[in-house]
Amino acid sequence: MAGYRVYDHRVKQAIASTRNPCLFPQLSIPRSTAMTWIRSGVRDVVTAADIDADRDTLLEKIANLEHSLQAQIAKNDLVVFTFRVFGLQIQYRRLPQESTKTTILDRIKKATAFLPLADCLEAIGLSAARFHSWTKRQVRCLLTDHSSCPKLSPTKLTSSETGIIKNYVTSKDFAHFSIPSLAWLARREAKVFASLSCWYRVIHEFGLRRAMQRLYPPKPKVGIRASEPNQIWHLDQTLLRLENGTRIYIQAVIDNFSRFVLAWQATKDYGGQRTRALLERASTVASEFFPSMIPCVFTDSGSENLNGEVNALIQGELLTRIVAQIDIEFSNSMIEAFFRTLKHRWLYLISLPSFETVLTALQTYMPDYTHRIPLNALHGGTPFEVYSGKWTTAAQNALQTFQVEAKINRITANKSVSCGVCPV
Repeated sequence: MAGYRVYDHRVKQAIASTRNPCLFPQLSIPRSTAMTWIRSGVRDVVTAADIDADRDTLLEKIANLEHSLQAQIAKNDLVVFTFRVFGLQIQYRRLPQESTKTTILDRIKKATAFLPLADCLEAIGLSAARFHSWTKRQVRCLLTDHSSCPKLSPTKLTSSETGIIKNYVTSKDFAHFSIPSLAWLARREAKVFASLSCWYRVIHEFGLRRAMQRLYPPKPKVGIRASEPNQIWHLDQTLLRLENGTRIYIQAVIDNFSRFVLAWQATKDYGGQRTRALLERASTVASEFFPSMIPCVFTDSGSENLNGEVNALIQGELLTRIVAQIDIEFSNSMIEAFFRTLKHRWLYLISLPSFETVLTALQTYMPDYTHRIPLNALHGGTPFEVYSGKWTTAAQNALQTFQVEAKINRITANKSVSCGVCPV
């Protein structure tokens, strides 16, 4: 039985277009077959595009396609291997085993024969810093003055440069130089050309200390302290600028022992009369708790405190006065700390377009500060509780008892929870 004959599409197209079934007698095409082509007409033929390139160009294209295929195969193998060993998120997993790191590094090395290193790392989600860190640890450097082989990080500082930096930092001749100035000096003297971050890294790595010794006595961290309420007062004022540039003066009197604010005021100006009125209001509040005590008021040397109005109160034996850092070495830091807390924890956090809004803000904060906010300096008591004598030892012991009970309840509650997996 004869096989099925196949004709070139160009023969079919020629016979169909000329409608001559005997166009190619040498091919012995059956007449019935030729008539079928004629009846079907000329059909569209899809062929490959004409290639005008020469043999060398085609071979180069074939080589590039084969390399791309090999690169894709290497990338797929690397991703599949990493997924099988580490899962989907290698960047969030810790790999303590040295053998595991060696295996992944070998796989990456094989893949880099066809892919750039950056593409290999991106494919498996491994950072370049982590890869280079693993690579450096595999090389055991025998140099005693290097933690890692210098050939792996050729841009790092040499041993001599590190020694020069040490000498600059620890030398007494440069003790009054800042670290940035030392870095510039080393450059100008052509000793070390290193960035400022390199200097700080060397200082941190070797724990270097500057050759400086403070000769002045340290400042006292604990200021003057009263032994009972109403013994020492602090009087001061602070300046507050509104959004439109208006100046508001906030003045207050607080008790040293309890931090209790006896009186406060916010005004658009200041002077002796306003200070005297403020002290009189503070004395009225204090007389309700300590009618026979004459407090000593700490003030600074401002004109609002040293004037005839305030002197009249002192001469009337309503109170005594000490000017901080003049009559005594201590400063008026306690009330300054209060003003700093008032501003940074309250006033600077809200909009203050007018004087009225400042008054409203102070009327909200002052009761909270004196009656609601427990202070660590007062061992959990509020200023009013300590000033009025309500924060007693019994109240503190009761709070400690509640703390012990809360700890027992917490342990009991945690032990009673069961997820069905944890051992009983």
